Amino acid sequence: MADQAQNPVLSERRASTGRGSGLFTIQPIAAGSLVFKDERPLITMLDTARLEHNCDWCLVGKGDECQSSSWRHAHKLLCPIYKQHYPKILPNTVRGIIEILLRRSAKLLPDDEWQDFRALESHANEFKSQQERGEDGLTTWQAIELMSQAAMFYSGTKVPLPFVQEITLKNSSTSAYIVDPLLTTAEQELTLHFHVSQAITNSHTLTTPAFDPLGISLSLSSARLNHSCTPNACITFSKSTLSLRTLDHVPADTELTISYIDATLPTSLRQADLQSRYFFTCTCEACSAPPPPPSLQFPAEIIQEANQLLSTAKTTPDHAQASELLTRAINILDSVAPRRPPHVYPNPNIWHQMILTAISSQEWDLALKYAFRVYHDIDPALFPLQWHPVRVVHGWVMLRLMMQCSQSDVFDEAGGGFRAVEWQYVLGKLWHEVIEALPKSHGFDSTLAKQVAFFWPRKGDAASPLESDYGGKEKFRTFVEERWARLRKWLESTDRGEVEREIKELEEKREKERERKREKGLEELTGTKKK
Repeated sequence: MADQAQNPVLSERRASTGRGSGLFTIQPIAAGSLVFKDERPLITMLDTARLEHNCDWCLVGKGDECQSSSWRHAHKLLCPIYKQHYPKILPNTVRGIIEILLRRSAKLLPDDEWQDFRALESHANEFKSQQERGEDGLTTWQAIELMSQAAMFYSGTKVPLPFVQEITLKNSSTSAYIVDPLLTTAEQELTLHFHVSQAITNSHTLTTPAFDPLGISLSLSSARLNHSCTPNACITFSKSTLSLRTLDHVPADTELTISYIDATLPTSLRQADLQSRYFFTCTCEACSAPPPPPSLQFPAEIIQEANQLLSTAKTTPDHAQASELLTRAINILDSVAPRRPPHVYPNPNIWHQMILTAISSQEWDLALKYAFRVYHDIDPALFPLQWHPVRVVHGWVMLRLMMQCSQSDVFDEAGGGFRAVEWQYVLGKLWHEVIEALPKSHGFDSTLAKQVAFFWPRKGDAASPLESDYGGKEKFRTFVEERWARLRKWLESTDRGEVEREIKELEEKREKERERKREKGLEELTGTKKK
């Protein structure tokens, strides 16, 4: 896949029927192609918990180069505010709005970016009419009001009216700021509310390449993208850089779409989420399709019971107790007859949490067992494309777990069965699967691609030197698949002793084959046959 620097402009803004405007392709785009990159989105703000260990510029480590870039960009304006109120730290949305306002006031924010930001959808009226309250007891609009007041106060503004007039009204024909006498005081005070609403509506969750949440990101380019529950493009991050890549082939004059929410949820949950957060009813292909048959969904009461156990497990500090709750949830789902496929909601959510819980308690064999289930039984159904970013990330997680397991003493204690699977072969197979999908999922130059490339010593080698020992590629591939199948049987089996015996028999068979080859080689060398 070519990078943006090598690509022509691939999309443009056009009217989109029934939803304002959107981004449309101006030529066919192949699957996994980079549509655009935003090296530094308008807002890139870490969550408060991330600030201690992550650089707020590159999002990784902290160094002099980052400090210099951050200082020139906005930190010289923000630092006095942060220092004055430390150790109090403002929420990331408030910090983002303050940065925009101060950069605009200091003429560091270009006019076109400012106008594009002002033109973003805010849904302020819809937020204002919402009556539901969050865990803090506030409606969304009340929270927006508090964030607006914080942005105004912590930016050092003493008198709201002139300040808001100055930063929101600009005569396009001159460089001077003007005051609009027709704007009432109440309208002036609402201005920041709208800006906060715009940030909430148009921000993405800033993540690591492996989709661990870091904060928020508002890109003026990606804010133009409309939603679909069957999107043809997706967003990934490499440090602070936002990239839009196609998932599948996209013809010319086709609207590019992303999913604003978890598109793997059932239709009713997707619709409810979109309505409460973005105030529209999706009519995409997935939402317009007939509901799945009863055999592909769980009864409502079963879903509620399993989700309650999942919710409790997420907030339980005791890993053993959390694991027990999750196991109970899976058992409840498995008890429903006929048994539903593992990708049916809420199975995937529970399995994912089981992986996280096992990793937190350093139970590597269990974590690998759960990750294997997700990668092989759930992901292919939810994400049919092998290069889908979520599927690739799950492969990367499993690859690291396999490496951890191959080096762990716990498997020696288990009788050597895991060792006998021969980790180098199954690791190599999975590494090739991940590395071959990365150019389409994240890009050659992404942080994740670099991490995976350095993970395995035979970087980029399509063939292993060991292939010649097994009669060429096809026989070697069969050999590796056998090891992979043995590992899978081990991970899925409840009788580890039986699997160990089978693996031992396999090893004895292989040793006999090696002995036969040695004898054959000796015969060819000496011209004699063993009697």
